[in-house]
Amino acid sequence: MTQLKFLKQTIFFALVSLICVAAPLSSNAQIVRFETDFGDIDVNLFGNQTPETVANFLFYLNNGDYDDTFFHRSVTDFVLQGGGFNTDFTAIPTAPPVINEPGISNTRGTIALARIGGQPNSGTNQFFFNLSDNNTFLDGVDGGFTVFGEVIGNGLDVLDEINDLQIANAGGAFNELPLLDTAVPPGIEPDELVVFNNISVIPEPSSLGLLLLSASFLAARRRRV
Repeated sequence: MTQLKFLKQTIFFALVSLICVAAPLSSNAQIVRFETDFGDIDVNLFGNQTPETVANFLFYLNNGDYDDTFFHRSVTDFVLQGGGFNTDFTAIPTAPPVINEPGISNTRGTIALARIGGQPNSGTNQFFFNLSDNNTFLDGVDGGFTVFGEVIGNGLDVLDEINDLQIANAGGAFNELPLLDTAVPPGIEPDELVVFNNISVIPEPSSLGLLLLSASFLAARRRRV
């Protein structure tokens, strides 16, 4: 490589790095990770479009309310719902409900806030993943359900695998309960549930990190010259 060409590349990556420092990543760009025994489900939150709903979800997350909770409802090719119960089947305490923020379509791979039927502004801690394009129904009923994020990466494969599990009718809110074991004895144990081992925010790469990445790339390119 000629010295002139290398100089041009050096200037280009230096400019990119300066832009990263001058314009840090948006504080509204947040990704959360649902860790399950089936794999991770990464979700990009729509903080700009649905700020109240995202803030509500992050409140429960940061409060540790979602630790060791589970999917308590699975409807084939429709939704997977969770966020409302501990593994001893007790309900998680809820904060005041959040205002409905419809507008983003309930298409496959999105996450939406669950709520009471007929009460648009009743959503609290429960959420559901859309496993199909449910927009023709959920976008319009009772003012529409609020979509506040979208699955990225391989998370949809994980959701589909969970949705293929057997379903048990344990009564009440658990009448469509996905279970790991093929033969469920009386009295469902926590190790038979599809548990969220952890739900956490994935830290964003910092501007300094991007700068160091650019410098590392340049050094590697120079060594190959």
